Amino acid sequence: MIKYIAYCNTNGEIVRMAFGKASNNPAEGLDSESGQTIVHITEELSISRDEFVRTRYWNSTAWTTRSESPNKVATWNGTAWTWNADEFVDLVRNERNSKLLESDWAVLPDSPLSESDVTDVKTYRTALRNFTSTTMPASGRMSDLTWPTPPSCLG
Repeated sequence: MIKYIAYCNTNGEIVRMAFGKASNNPAEGLDSESGQTIVHITEELSISRDEFVRTRYWNSTAWTTRSESPNKVATWNGTAWTWNADEFVDLVRNERNSKLLESDWAVLPDSPLSESDVTDVKTYRTALRNFTSTTMPASGRMSDLTWPTPPSCLG
């Protein structure tokens, strides 16, 4: 019995996964209309469906385990995750901009902070602005970035 139907792109990445039906399931193999490979899964998954989609790919004969995507702009090329460095830096800039926005209040004229704290915040904000010119992690994982430490007054 078919439990799931996986629709894979040319790199083996699952682009859609549906439940199998009692009848009228699409045939396994290349679907010439969509260009996707249809794979029947006849056993229950040992992990959640979502995790299966994130951590498995079809290598044209079997399911193979892969690491989860390192970032939002990474694409699977059939053997490894790849990403455009400029797009990754854009992700970092977006996160940096959020951190700047969170500290905007501290440098406004009516900030309740002391002059010394405001100076610390300004130093922190300068480090954030310069952050994207520092070395980005080869892993492409946002969690591997070493962000400037915010001053305790922002805590």
